[in-house]
Amino acid sequence: MQKRRIVVSLSTIPSRCDKLDETLVSLASQTLKPDAIFISVSKNSIRENKPYPVKALAKTVKRVLPGVGRVIVLDEDYGPLTKLMGPLLNEDDPTTLIITVDDDQKYGEKLVETLVKASEQTPNAAVCMCGHVVGHFPNVWGYRCSRMDRPWPMKKLYLKPGSQVDIISGWCGVLYPRGIFGDKDSIPNPAMESMRKESLKILHRHDDLYISAWLDLLKVKKYVTAYAEKQGDVQLQHAYKNSLSMGDSGPTPSQGVKHLKEFWGVVRALRSKGLLVSNLRVKWYNSTVTVVGVISTLVIATAVGILIYHFYRKAPKTSSSSIVEELL
Repeated sequence: MQKRRIVVSLSTIPSRCDKLDETLVSLASQTLKPDAIFISVSKNSIRENKPYPVKALAKTVKRVLPGVGRVIVLDEDYGPLTKLMGPLLNEDDPTTLIITVDDDQKYGEKLVETLVKASEQTPNAAVCMCGHVVGHFPNVWGYRCSRMDRPWPMKKLYLKPGSQVDIISGWCGVLYPRGIFGDKDSIPNPAMESMRKESLKILHRHDDLYISAWLDLLKVKKYVTAYAEKQGDVQLQHAYKNSLSMGDSGPTPSQGVKHLKEFWGVVRALRSKGLLVSNLRVKWYNSTVTVVGVISTLVIATAVGILIYHFYRKAPKTSSSSIVEELL
C-alpha cells in the first residue's frame, strides 16, 4: 500500500502557548512519525479576547518540532474546531490522513500508529480512540474508551472494539481522511457553518458534537479503534496541571451540571435537524446510564424501604381502647 501523508494538528489558546512542550514532545516521539505537526490558531482569540503570540509560538515549534512543526494562522477563530480547520484549509491531497489532538494531553507513543492501522480497515471513515453512542430509552448511552485496563464489570460498560459511534471524543485523538470533507470550496459546510454561528458560544465548548454532526451530513461513518487493548499502547495523561478549560482548579459542581445541560441541549438540537440519529443499537450492558440507573434505583429504593421500616418499628403503638379512655 502506498504511504499516505500523515498530519497531526492541535489548537490552543493564547494563555497556553507557553505550556505546549510536553504535548508536542509526545507527538514527536511517535512510533509512526507524522509528516507534519500543525499548531492551528487564529489571529485573535474570541475566548480570551486577545491576539495570539504567533512569533513566540513559532519559536517554540521550531525548538521542539524541528523540521515537522508548523504554525497555521487562520483569519477566523473557530474555537476548538480550529485544530481541524487548519489542516483542511492547507492540505489538498484527499489521501492525506489528518489526526487531531488536544493541547492539554500527553499522548502515548503508539497513538498515530494505532489510528492509522484502524483507518486501513475503514478507509473512508473517521476513527477515534473514544466515542459515544446516543441510543434510545432505556439504552440511552454507550461509551468506548481506549483504556481497556478496567476490571469486570466496568469493561462491560464499554462498546466493543471497532464499534460504530454517533459522537467522537476529540481529546484522545481522532483520524480523518482528508478526502471525506471534499475540496476547499465546500469547507466549511454551509449548513454546519449556519448552525455554528447560531450557537457560537455553546459549540465552542462542544466541538465534538459539531464535528460529529458535520460527518453525519457528509454521510461519513465514525468508529472507535479496535487496536488499543492495553493501557500502555495509548497512555493519556494531563500534560500540565489545571488543564481543564472551565477554570484554573477545574469545574465546580454547578459548572459541571451547566456543561452537561448544554451538551444535551446541543444533542437535542442536532437531533431535531436529523443528525446524531444513526439508529446504532446499544446493548443494555453497554449502556452506562442504564446500568448505573438500575443500580442507583435499587440502592435508593432499598434505603427508603429501610428508613420506612425503622420509622414504623420505633413509632409508639396506641390501641383504640387507650384513645377512648383519654377522650373520656
